[in-house]
This record gives sequence, structure tokens and C-alpha cells, in this order.
Amino acid sequence: MKLTAGMKLGNFTVVEQIGAGGMSEVYLVRDNLDRLFALKTMSASLTSDPAFRQRFEQEARIMASLNHANITKLHSYFEAEGRYCLVTEYVPGGSLRDLVKRVGPIPEKRALPILRQIASALAYAHSMGIIHRDVKPSNILIDEFDQVKVMDFGIARMAQGGGLTLTGTQIGTLIYMSPEQIRDSKHVDEKTDVYSLGATFYEMLSGKPPYDEAASSDFDIRESIIYKELPDPRKIYPRITDATVALLKAMTTKATANRLSMRKMVQRISGFDPGDPITIGNDVPPTRDDDVKKRGKKSPWLRVALIVVALAAAGLWYFNRGGAKESTPGQKLRSVEMVNVQGGTFLMGTNSKAPDERPVHKVSVSSFYLGKHEVTQKEWKETMGTNRSHFKGDNLPVQAASWYDAMEFCNRRSESEGLAPCYTLQGETVICDWNANGYRLPTEAEWEYAARGGMLTKGHKYSGSDDPSMVAWHSGNSGQTLHSGGSKLPNELGIFDMSGNLWEWCWDTYNKQYYSVSPVSDPKGAGFGTTKVVRGGYWGSDAVNCAVSARGVSYDPRYWYYGYGIRLARSRL
Repeated sequence: MKLTAGMKLGNFTVVEQIGAGGMSEVYLVRDNLDRLFALKTMSASLTSDPAFRQRFEQEARIMASLNHANITKLHSYFEAEGRYCLVTEYVPGGSLRDLVKRVGPIPEKRALPILRQIASALAYAHSMGIIHRDVKPSNILIDEFDQVKVMDFGIARMAQGGGLTLTGTQIGTLIYMSPEQIRDSKHVDEKTDVYSLGATFYEMLSGKPPYDEAASSDFDIRESIIYKELPDPRKIYPRITDATVALLKAMTTKATANRLSMRKMVQRISGFDPGDPITIGNDVPPTRDDDVKKRGKKSPWLRVALIVVALAAAGLWYFNRGGAKESTPGQKLRSVEMVNVQGGTFLMGTNSKAPDERPVHKVSVSSFYLGKHEVTQKEWKETMGTNRSHFKGDNLPVQAASWYDAMEFCNRRSESEGLAPCYTLQGETVICDWNANGYRLPTEAEWEYAARGGMLTKGHKYSGSDDPSMVAWHSGNSGQTLHSGGSKLPNELGIFDMSGNLWEWCWDTYNKQYYSVSPVSDPKGAGFGTTKVVRGGYWGSDAVNCAVSARGVSYDPRYWYYGYGIRLARSRL
């Protein structure tokens, strides 16, 4: 029988179920000191099986022997009411697989620090003689600050000891298995984890697993893993550098002797710092010049990227500071087309499984204006003077603008149209004058209220329809490309593309629990945090992420990415 909220096991009270697999269930629990933990318990049908009990106990023993910042920490292991329970630290935020499903391809700037943390954890485990054997995105937890925790050592084994693999049974997850694991899962070394991490890295970069389980048989997938090279992730998402593809190949080469060790992999990417403003790929911008700090010696393969960046440094720096305007100084530009959104009260959020979309709560929003379309490349170029969008076209939405870029654009566009700028930039701090008549980003509440149709809402799941194909460009219909604004149907307010095409930056600082404490009237985001909210999904994400309630995983305001865009708002004074 499954545990339910309020039930007690030992010193722990069940809050809710947060996961389940073929052999176990995971619950969020609270101890007597009101601390949250994750409790993993064997499925009731397996409790009486000595082999599975032994494996469960082995997982507890292995975790007890490990002490690393990127591995979930064991709190306790006990038996209560016939259940064997393994209690670990609770990591809010979900798995790496959840992240990929929500945002699609992860930019190299973000993916490489995540990879480094996973590799560091596994290199440590290998130094302790432990092979994980089931490295995959769903076994990697990641919080809102991109801090990683590797979990689930349920089928791990000691490198020099006997395993618990059942005779004739292949243990692991097929699409992430190494060739040698498929051939003989009982006799593998640390290099099998390297290959599986490579397959995981492929999914991070491309937004898709390396093999399609729904379209291919297990036999065909095994044959591909053993005899064929891993697919090139650039066939799905082209904006990946040669250096990163070379790293991926070094992780997934068939010959274990030629495959990187986990320790060598950590060394290879150790020159890259998560806070480093220098871009290693084409998906992330150099940050503003006052953020540039030397981070120490870079590894050789990074120097190539640094040289490329250096050659373009002056132009990119100038762009990030606003760039030159194509328009004549002082020339008044044509106003951006806006929709008058009548204020009102609505139910924000949803009771979905996504914890940051709960609880549903009542919010009142004042009247405001919102852009009928996402900001176009023409509007961007005539204001900022340049354009780093990947898919080029005056009528296409502008891509690859960071949150800070959006601040600069709003102010410059406001001045060009004779409006009072809303934003004052003081280093990394941005202050908004909500009484100014210039352009700004919508708040998250304004965005969702308008996406739902405001006072004219018909309660659609997507902005204007319950059928995403009618109103949104997403991974299922976009052809993996950006589309002109207004090529799908508008929502009830006559606003286009609030579902799909591009994620849209909001003003708000992100906090996972914010909905629980959000003000009732005109909320403007969490008062603390380092990341900003994006909403609406984009051309490369699953349709589910285009729902009006879906909150994009928050991003550093300095990041830019080809899935990001801007929609302008103005206060109605």
C-alpha cells in the first residue's frame, strides 16, 4: 500500500509522494524538527524478496560511505512497519530530465558547469571504488541555482567486489548504457559511467535522448549503441561548438581505452567557471564589462573559444552596452503596437505536478498595456543598432536578448519615442519606476493574466486555445525554427504568440515557493534571488511548456539564448 499524507514512519511524517519507479517509491517527509527529507522505500511487492532487500541495503551502505557536495547525503536507514526506508537530504527543483523537458536544449554556458558537477561527483565515487552503473538525467537532481546532486546508487557496485546483478538480467537504463554494459553488465569498470554521462550530456545539449525508445525496438537500440557512433546533437540543435562536440565524442567512444576517465574529464573542463563571463559557445553572451573577471588558467580547448571571443570582443561589448542606433539621434520612432489590457482578478497557477506552479491563488492586476507581438528584429535594430538573432528577418521576433539587454532596450526605445524610461541601472541592480510612462517588461502576474485572456478569458490551457497547434509554435510543429509573429491565431485579447515561438522575459525575480507568499494585488516577484522568470515556451520546447501556467526554469539575467525573446509592457497611468 502506498503511503499517504500524514502517515508516520519512525520519526518521519509523510508530506506527499514525489516519485516512483519499478522497485521503489519516494516521498517528501518531515522530521520532528520540521526539516524536510526525501524518503525512499521499496515497493510493497518486493519487500519479501531477499535479493531486493540486499540491494536496497547495499545502496544505503554505499551512500553512507560517500561524502561529496554533489552526491545526495544519507540521513538514516531503518525498517518500520515492514518497510525498509532510506532517508536522504531533500533537493527541491526536480531532476535534470525535468529541466530538459521544460526548456529543451541547455546552452553550453549552462550545460558545462552542470556536467562538471556530475563528473566531479562520479570521479569521487570512482576514487572510492564505486561504479554507479545507472547514470541518466532522472538520477541527477538540480536546484534553482543549478547545484547538482547525483542520486540513486541502487545498482552501484564496488569495482573490486561482486555485484548484485541477477543472473540473466541486464541492469540499467538502455538508452544511456555503454556498449560494454550491454555486452556484459556484470563486468564493467568506471568507463561505463563516463559513456552514460556522455549520453546524458547529449540530451542536455540537444534537448532529446540519444535514442527514441518509442520509435525503435530494444534490439535496434542495442545494435546502435554497440556498433554506431552517438548521433551528432547538432542535427537537432545546431548551435553547439566543435570543442563541445569533441568532448562528447571523447566521452562516448566505443573503445574504453580511448574513452576519457571521469577524472580527466573534470580536468578538461575545470578551466570553465559557472560565473565566467566569457562565452564558450554561441548560446550565451559575454556579460557586461564590469562583470568580467579573470578566473585563472583555462584549459587548451577553451583557449580556442577565448581567442574567437577576443576577436569579436569590442563589437560584442558595445552591443551589450546598448550599441549604436541606426536611427538619427533624437529621432522619434513609431510606437510599438500595444493592446489595452483591462485589469481584473484571476486564479494564477495550476494544480499540476510542477511544484513552482502551485498553489492556485487569487491575484488582482491593474490595467496595463501589453505588446500585441513580441519585439521584432526590425524594432530591435532601429533601437539598438545590431542584431545577434540566429534566424534573421525584420518581421521575426528578436532572439538572444538577455534580461539586462531587455532593460537597455526598454529605456532606449522609450527615449526614442519621447517617453519616460522606467529603469535605472546601478551596476547589477535595476530599479523600476512603475509610474513612468515608458516601456518595461511585464510582471509575471501581468503576463499570465494577459495570456489567459484577461477579462475575456475562456479558460484555455494555451493562450487562445486548448489545442497548442492553433496558437503556438513548439517542437512538434515548428520544424525547429523561429516563425514570424502573428502566424498563429491570437488569444481572446488579440495578442499573438504568448504560447510558443520564444520564451519571454518577465520582470520578476524567481523563487520556487513564491506562489505561497505572493501578494494579492499586483505582485512583482520574489524580493530575493539571482534568476529571472521566463514564460510561454519556445519553438524548441514541448507543447506542455507553452501552457499559460507554465513557468520556465529561471535564468541568470546575464544569459542570452536563441529561445529567448521580449514582449513590452507599459503602465496605464
